[in-house]
Amino acid sequence: MPSSRASIEAFDSWRGLAIVLVVSSHYTARVPFWAFGSEHEPVLMFRYGMLGVFISFVISGLLMGQAIRFSPSLAAFWADRISRIWPLFALASIVIFLLLQILPAPVVNSGQ
Repeated sequence: MPSSRASIEAFDSWRGLAIVLVVSSHYTARVPFWAFGSEHEPVLMFRYGMLGVFISFVISGLLMGQAIRFSPSLAAFWADRISRIWPLFALASIVIFLLLQILPAPVVNSGQ
């Protein structure tokens, strides 16, 4: 049986696929259909970004289940999660706050 690290690394290609699907969906959703050389909007749109989100949620659920199972206690699990997430969240919040003080907030036009 493979080690737990080997089984986690097996998900890396699926994570990569999910990332590519979500990022390309965000990119193409902001580009009008005529920019791709088409005269008409697509009749059937494949929501590949949603597929990427679904793949990501499934992988996250599996890995979180493993993390909880191998933690010594639920308190230790939450302490580990918070200590990994909180510093980056705080840093990102500070950077965004400072950037909004320097640069104007983005304005989204409805395309009209």
